[in-house]
Amino acid sequence: MIFADTINITPVDVPTLRRDPFALALLRGLESRGFAQAVLHGGALRDRFMGRARAISDLDIWVNFGSAAGDRAPDMVTPGYFAAVIQELWPEAEIISAPPLSHTSSRSQSWGRMTLQYKGRHIDLHMTTVPYDLGAKALAADAPLNAVAMDASGTVRAHPLFASHAQGRIYAPLPCIEGQVAQERFEHLRRKIPGLQMPQATTGATVIPFAPRGPQPL
Repeated sequence: MIFADTINITPVDVPTLRRDPFALALLRGLESRGFAQAVLHGGALRDRFMGRARAISDLDIWVNFGSAAGDRAPDMVTPGYFAAVIQELWPEAEIISAPPLSHTSSRSQSWGRMTLQYKGRHIDLHMTTVPYDLGAKALAADAPLNAVAMDASGTVRAHPLFASHAQGRIYAPLPCIEGQVAQERFEHLRRKIPGLQMPQATTGATVIPFAPRGPQPL
């Protein structure tokens, strides 16, 4: 099933998803250093729910870094500053890349991405000054199968179809994903998840041709 957008979708709790102690420790460690709203998103949670914990190698983590910047204005913080914070928090971490932060033209919002290797895991650390909540972050995905997020308290929120699509191994791209992009994403995931299927788009019980629309706000 495909929804027109996610604006009117209410995320649900996923109490049956077993929490990953390693991921929880990462989120809590980041928040202890001033990174707010630390959230694990997407594939790692999907694979754990599907009983594929051994397949997890990458973690996508989002944080709001305004508080972690300390006395510095967010638009004046250098990647080196955050790299130093991360290495103080996790001395064994290897910083792979820490490109300069990006900013809006008014410099009122900033964001960036750092990649690192830590204890055998590849971590993509997405940093932003834009506020968000757990439910909204969960829904910011290409398909219900990947629409799941966990915060530092262990609370998990997901698209209402997440559990059924994970159990059925269904990749049903949301209309905010273009047709070719959706197909490429499906082919990538199918190599990782045996038996994954991408059905025709549906609305209710009526099957309709997949007609992707342009990006929609989440």
